[in-house]
Amino acid sequence: MEPQPNDPRLQEIHAAILAGQKIQAIKLWRELTGAGLAEAKESIERITEEARAKNPKEFAQQPQPKGCLVAAVAMIFAGISAGLLFAFFTGR
Repeated sequence: MEPQPNDPRLQEIHAAILAGQKIQAIKLWRELTGAGLAEAKESIERITEEARAKNPKEFAQQPQPKGCLVAAVAMIFAGISAGLLFAFFTGR
């Protein structure tokens, strides 16, 4: 089933695509159309490419993940390691 062009749920799908939430967009598409997983994935990829071609500026403004979580985990690991080494070598 193809959704009607004026269906407000299409705006929600478009917002998910712009936010980089592909899985959410696929889920919403499946709920809207009753499509299977593979068909919904293909539809969302097609819609994404069409939207990217029509409005490249919308996609260029998306923030890219910076890897802050990885850096934070590395810092915590380094701190724990330093503490363990200090305790080992000082006998505390």
